[in-house]
Amino acid sequence: GLLALRCGGLVTARRAARMNIIPDFFLDNCPCCNAPVPESTAHILLHCATWTSQRNKFIRPLLFQIPGNIPDGDKVSIICGGAASAATTAAATTAVRAAIKTFSGKWAESDDGLPPFYFNIASFLGNIFSLRATYIWQHAARSRGPDPSG
Repeated sequence: GLLALRCGGLVTARRAARMNIIPDFFLDNCPCCNAPVPESTAHILLHCATWTSQRNKFIRPLLFQIPGNIPDGDKVSIICGGAASAATTAAATTAVRAAIKTFSGKWAESDDGLPPFYFNIASFLGNIFSLRATYIWQHAARSRGPDPSG
């Protein structure tokens, strides 16, 4: 879950299609919400309609602390414990940089009695894991061609 996400090892539908595990259709289509967009980390965490309930519960409270004008890739990096890109940081106002710094300080440990922010991301991923796997892997048998047994 979280470790794979942070290390770039999360198997998305796009990655599975590139590895010929599921049909090429999923290079550009999300298997969970059927939107005509690739299933990426940003799509899973920020946009996939299938995970709206889980996102509202676990991720939305974190997103309210990050200024809205930050690109999706940087939002994903920040909420997963990383940093914004150099371009975003350079273009950011002092207030935006301060908000990101405050957020980053609470990612691994919290001084206000609340769980660290990574609990939210881990909880989100834990809540969607089984159903998301079903959405992706149900297509695996179909991508390998006809069943040779008949």
